[in-house]
Amino acid sequence: MELDLDLYRACLVNMRLYAWEKPYFILQADALVVDLEPGSPNWRFANRWSPPDWQTEMVAPGGGTYADWGRKRDRGEQPDSGDWKENRDGKRTTARGDQEGAEGGLT
Repeated sequence: MELDLDLYRACLVNMRLYAWEKPYFILQADALVVDLEPGSPNWRFANRWSPPDWQTEMVAPGGGTYADWGRKRDRGEQPDSGDWKENRDGKRTTARGDQEGAEGGLT
């Protein structure tokens, strides 16, 4: 499980070189959000060089996607981890001006 696309692809290359025909399943998603149970439909996206957007395609444990969950709570789309910038006050913001709250969410 890897969130960053470049690191995910590096992992795919490493596993291809060193797994020696042993099975492996790697997903590009947030492990704290998506359903990782053995019977989860998310495993169909494993080991793809160009994986789909996990926020809109992968199922969360309670059903639905992360994007659906965010829309129900009026949060909109969450920024990627690389979109955060730290301002002079030490607070992290996105390019569109969202600020990270005390609990790690957007305010």
